[in-house]
Amino acid sequence: MNGVREETERSLREYSIPALAEIPANASAADVVTRRAAEQPSAVMLRRKSADGTWADVTASQFRDEVHALAKGFAAAGIAPGDRIALMSRTRTRPVPSGRMRPGSALILGCLFAVIGIIYLAITTNFLATILTAITVVIYIFAYTPLKRVTTLNTLVGAIPGALPPLIGWAAARDSLDFGAWTLFAIVFIWQMPHFFAIAWLYRHDYERAGFRMLSSDDETGIRSASQAVLFCMLLLLIAVIPSFIGMANSIYLLIEIILSGLFTAVAMRFHRLASIPSARLLFFSSIIYLPLLLAALMLTKL
Repeated sequence: MNGVREETERSLREYSIPALAEIPANASAADVVTRRAAEQPSAVMLRRKSADGTWADVTASQFRDEVHALAKGFAAAGIAPGDRIALMSRTRTRPVPSGRMRPGSALILGCLFAVIGIIYLAITTNFLATILTAITVVIYIFAYTPLKRVTTLNTLVGAIPGALPPLIGWAAARDSLDFGAWTLFAIVFIWQMPHFFAIAWLYRHDYERAGFRMLSSDDETGIRSASQAVLFCMLLLLIAVIPSFIGMANSIYLLIEIILSGLFTAVAMRFHRLASIPSARLLFFSSIIYLPLLLAALMLTKL
């Protein structure tokens, strides 16, 4: 990880950035230039020092392409996960990529917490809840995480452990899984799609630099990501009404669900129409607001 950081810093010293008076503390030079490249691809944003000591102009789009090529080289070289997320502005301040914690220490700590959690549930709940918890850990670590480098389907795989907690809670309380439990699983599973599509498009260049395969890769227009977000919001609108028809909630929940899901779908359609950073960010924040409101409605209208 430190080697990657040192090499990156050495490479950046070869550039002069006269057009940028200030760079935000939470953004790298590459992030700033990538955003500028989308707005003014032919603008001369950088000057690069050549071998003979002279300086040559480099446009923002050229620098962006060089950064992406460098990221692909890192990916092909098999950089460790900590080094990969160190290449992402969104995650590089986390303990491992920032160097505040050693990867080995993080691995030990993570395994320790996972084992303690599973043992705790085995003692205080039942076998079913314990097994579901273990499955959640296994799928996230051994399926979702490595698939991020292989296929865009990693989002669907990652949504499985993301949606298992409602099943764990249901199993802990009832020691069984009926249709109501799987309905909650389906709601949380589908909700994750527009939520993550918004994140992935907002940080698409981050993921590309780290060598992760996302639906948003090469989706500069945002149409592909927005289309999928709209599709899953519409599916969520249909699935989330089920509790009203299986005796989990009353008709008031049905009304609240239609309003919430309808608004959520409208925000996704706005993202599809505008395909802009503000519209994607609005979809992200809307998803954060939507789920707790929906679950609160389900709890308060429980039959």
